[in-house]
Amino acid sequence: VIDTFWFNNKYISYSNCLTYSFFYYVLLTMQSLNLALLSFDRLIAITFPLRYQIIVSLKTMFSLVAACWIISIFDMIVAVGFLIRLSFCRSVVINSYFCDYGP
Repeated sequence: VIDTFWFNNKYISYSNCLTYSFFYYVLLTMQSLNLALLSFDRLIAITFPLRYQIIVSLKTMFSLVAACWIISIFDMIVAVGFLIRLSFCRSVVINSYFCDYGP
């Protein structure tokens, strides 16, 4: 990405593009899931203020965050796996900085 923007290089190898899109979407999905976990935490704090410490323990939150990471990584592995199977993805060089996977 730095090579694309700083040195105005408009070509990226296919493996680099897949790697970039994989990590981009994993982190984007994790950000959304973390916001959902924060809202769950606030929901429990407002709904059950006296039982908050029991319901939201370190073990519970660690399990939820680990589940979010697993869901995010598995989802992107499946998406990138489907992307690899497309016929236009067999070229060596893609004329884009982002593979146009998202749209």
